[in-house]
Amino acid sequence: MTPSRVKNRDEAKREWIRTFPCLVFPHGDCVGTTECAHIRHGVHKDDDCMVPLCRQHHQEQHNWGNLKFQRRYDTHLTGVGRKYHATWIALQEWAA
Repeated sequence: MTPSRVKNRDEAKREWIRTFPCLVFPHGDCVGTTECAHIRHGVHKDDDCMVPLCRQHHQEQHNWGNLKFQRRYDTHLTGVGRKYHATWIALQEWAA
């Protein structure tokens, strides 16, 4: 998706999300770097709701869709994404 279709694009937050391990196997069982996986709201990507996933799990999220991915890995992507967002906002307020 092109950057013009991403709402609330925040490169600093994306870099911060990439510092976390993959949400699926947070103890290092995943290979490669962590990517920002957007949890879609309607047809747009939104940097307000992202989670860290390794490349393999990010691709599974895209291929399977959020519901199947959540069932398979017993997680709630939107809930986790909102927690990351709330933490990011708190960090920005603290730093100001």
